[in-house]
Amino acid sequence: MARFSFSVPTIEAFAIPSVSVLIIFLSYSSQFLFHFVEPGPLSRDETLWFNCFVLGIWWCYYLACTTDPGPKGWVGKAITKDNEGEEGESEEAQLKERIRWCKKCDAPKPARAHHCRQCGRYAL
Repeated sequence: MARFSFSVPTIEAFAIPSVSVLIIFLSYSSQFLFHFVEPGPLSRDETLWFNCFVLGIWWCYYLACTTDPGPKGWVGKAITKDNEGEEGESEEAQLKERIRWCKKCDAPKPARAHHCRQCGRYAL
């Protein structure tokens, strides 16, 4: 008996295509509706501006998907020597108070980031 091996993609694999379909649906179907629904079709300038804004949405989404969470060593910049804590307090304790801390890898977490299960580092 032959075994068929196949893998089921995880939900993360559908995130970018589904958001892309949503952008396509909302931006281009609304242009179709603007053309045929009252009060009338958009003027040439309005259509140009609308498509410029849609291009801006695409550009922002591209940047959101491809931007790296940040360089390594950003933690050193977060520690300020001016704001020393209590004298008995260690630098690590001061660091944990000022910034968020990752429970999975016991390391400082960048702003607006989470620990990614797939790549083992922080992602936005």
